[in-house]
Amino acid sequence: MILLAFVISKSTHLDIPYFWDESWVYGPAVSVMGDIGPTLLPSHFPLEHSRGHPLFFHFLGGAWINIFGNGLVAMHSFALSIAVAFIASIYLIINQLISKTVAVASCALLIFQPIFYAQASMVLPEILLSFLCFLSLWACVKKKWLLYFLFASLAIWTKESALAFVFCLFGTYIIISIKNRSFQIKDILLILSPILSFLIFILCNKLAFGWYLYPEHTGMLTLELQPIIGKLKAIFQNIFIDQKRLALSLAAGISIIFLAAKESQFYKNDLLMFLIIPIIGFSIFSAINFYTVRYVL
Repeated sequence: MILLAFVISKSTHLDIPYFWDESWVYGPAVSVMGDIGPTLLPSHFPLEHSRGHPLFFHFLGGAWINIFGNGLVAMHSFALSIAVAFIASIYLIINQLISKTVAVASCALLIFQPIFYAQASMVLPEILLSFLCFLSLWACVKKKWLLYFLFASLAIWTKESALAFVFCLFGTYIIISIKNRSFQIKDILLILSPILSFLIFILCNKLAFGWYLYPEHTGMLTLELQPIIGKLKAIFQNIFIDQKRLALSLAAGISIIFLAAKESQFYKNDLLMFLIIPIIGFSIFSAINFYTVRYVL
């Protein structure tokens, strides 16, 4: 019922003209992909439209155009279908890992987050990136390594920033291994395996354009302390204040302390580490990189 209500409410947004990065980056780029035919190779797609990014989102959009056309309703429906698949995967996975009640609550909380609700029908890659990162996290937790490699690789080929998520999962596994005093070299190598996909992507760029990563984007990276602190403050503001998560997060923190005091098995569950560390790690990456609100989805 929650998912149905969400789809009905978003159906009124499907004919809205492109806005923000939809209008001058992703909307036109996906349209061009539909015209020339879906491809993942940077050399086969105009650089002024890809802007050096990987092409999996554009590839899916181009395939959608070839089936359903290139109108506003069709393209916003493409974006909405990804959001619906994301919500469904959250329900199925959290129901499997924890419980049906937590799964329903998690889906409701996601749907009503402004940063998700607004982007759910917009032709932007962040919903797909979040979807694939979530599936990667699940596959990593369950040690389904082939699925993990597939989902994490597709995330990297959606946007390069997914590589940071892979390193967050790697860092989580190292911390858990230290805590449990158990290192599995095979698992460590498998967690890092999607780096191969990233190397293939930057090699394609080098062969096609003479550089590994789009120079305009790399020029936005910074290691200066003051800008990083400023961005971290903005990220905290966006995540906890603007998106109304502060009260819920405080309640979660108090609950964790309570569970720790009771020596609950849930508190000892490694899943908590896999949830918390990537949030912290990706926030730090976002502070080093060019930052805009929709990136923290």
